Amino acid sequence: MKVRAEGAPKVRRGDTLIFTLRFGERAVRVAGRITWTRRQSFRVHVLGVAFTETRPGMRSLLRQIAQYGFVPSGRDEAAPTGTRSGAAQRPAASPQRRDARPTAAVADLYSMLGISSDATPDQVHAAYRRVAGRVHPDRCSDADATERFSMLTKAYSVLKNPELRARYDALRSRAA
Repeated sequence: MKVRAEGAPKVRRGDTLIFTLRFGERAVRVAGRITWTRRQSFRVHVLGVAFTETRPGMRSLLRQIAQYGFVPSGRDEAAPTGTRSGAAQRPAASPQRRDARPTAAVADLYSMLGISSDATPDQVHAAYRRVAGRVHPDRCSDADATERFSMLTKAYSVLKNPELRARYDALRSRAA
């Protein structure tokens, strides 16, 4: 499962933590091991978590959250269902379901360049040249200048390509 973290995570690959999963008014605590970490934007990191919970009811609950994005109401995480081992159970059709969907943050490429979303290709290019001149590692002595310049270059490569820009705008509108 992917977990989004604001700021640099203070964990390393292999660390085991206790996570609290909230859905509706319920909360479940479960142990998980960090399998990988990645930087998603300037301030956001994503962690890969492998849950290490061994109770059968908890495994079933985590499987339902991962597979369907929700847990049927009235479901107790400590009580295993009557399914065969390894068989995934489809949640009961119920109008009352508790969402447990993780959120995906889409980095705002336009704000990285300091332009509006309706900027022309010439404005995108000019903004990239202006910002790149300030954050280039050869000119900027900040410790994270290389990462900021890398993110800026990725943003520019998406926004200068009309096809990629259209796909990014569609993704951005869905995430909003």
